[in-house]
Amino acid sequence: AEIYGVSRVTVRQALDALAREGIVRRRRGRKGGTFVQTSLALPTVPKVVGAFNGVLSPRGSRKIKVDVLEVRMSNADITTALCLPSPTPVLYMERRFFGALGPVAFVRNFLPLSIGKRLRRRDLSALTLYEVLTRKLGVKVAEVHDEVEGVLADACVASRLEVPVGTAMLSIRRVYFSAGDEPVNLTILMTRTDRYRIAVQLQNSGFE
Repeated sequence: AEIYGVSRVTVRQALDALAREGIVRRRRGRKGGTFVQTSLALPTVPKVVGAFNGVLSPRGSRKIKVDVLEVRMSNADITTALCLPSPTPVLYMERRFFGALGPVAFVRNFLPLSIGKRLRRRDLSALTLYEVLTRKLGVKVAEVHDEVEGVLADACVASRLEVPVGTAMLSIRRVYFSAGDEPVNLTILMTRTDRYRIAVQLQNSGFE
């Protein structure tokens, strides 16, 4: 409270939020206090949508904010990913996922208009895009391809996630494929490395 110039009530509220996130633990008694967790339990996520679905889960988020939902012309990278002729208009979306401590993920989506024009903002504020596609629109997602790399936040991403420019980030590029092997969505997700950890389960064959 002295360092940051805030009241003890504010400090207690902040520590309560950290405890709910599993970042700190409380202990009562003479040796009690608030302690940083040395190891955090990783969330269990459905395998069907891949290891990164925990980042996008409304159950792990306090709020989902839809910043942009509009039709835009696609560039060569987008049309290649979605197997569309170039140039082609697509549904473009920007959303931010918030935890107790602020924004944890900035997500951009590109969808063919045949699917994207059926999306509703109210659904996107409460569900993951995967849930909207499969539950609301009846799209059968048969396969998901992920590409992951470490990047530094540019000015756009930094402002969305409220971090300094140059902050270390994880960039996840994900493409959904329908049962007919047709790309139905391209997701580009940026998340802070201090807010997310990845766990991957490998089968016991062909790895070192």
